[in-house]
Order: sequence, then structure tokens, then C-alpha cells
Amino acid sequence: MIMEAGKQMIADIKSKLDELESELDQLEKQGEADRSTEAERHQLALEDVLTELQQRIDEYRELTGAGSVDGQANRQQLDNDLKELDDDFYGAN
Repeated sequence: MIMEAGKQMIADIKSKLDELESELDQLEKQGEADRSTEAERHQLALEDVLTELQQRIDEYRELTGAGSVDGQANRQQLDNDLKELDDDFYGAN
């Protein structure tokens, strides 16, 4: 009788472990999906920054004239704006 109770207890423990393992597998799959979603969000954010940066560069190319004093000032403004964009995206140190 004690032996049967012990065997039943072991069977119950194994059953619970199987249940917990299954639940862990589900949580891991959910975690993978969450990481994938986060990676997609990060990629979209990077694409937005790239698009904005390209637009700004195109605008400044139109504004800058080769060899002119205004061109030099516009290039300096471009440098400042790029640094500001970098600080916004990566955080100022």
C-alpha cells in the first residue's frame, strides 16, 4: 500500500513536470514572437531615421553651392543637424 502510494506520487510529479515543460515551451515560443516583433519595430524606426536623414541631406545639397560662403555655412548647419539627429536617436552622452 505504501509502495503504491509512492508510485502514484511519482506519477503525479512526472505528470506535473510534463505540464510545466509544456507551459515553458509555450512561453518560449511567445518570447521568440515578442523578440521578432521588437526587432521589426526597431527596423522600422531605423528606416524612418534613414529616410529623414536622406531627405535632410537632399535638402542641404540643394541649398549648398560649391565654393560659396553660404555653401560653407550650410555645410556647417548640416553637420550640426546631423549631430543633433544622432543625439536624438542614440541619446546625448
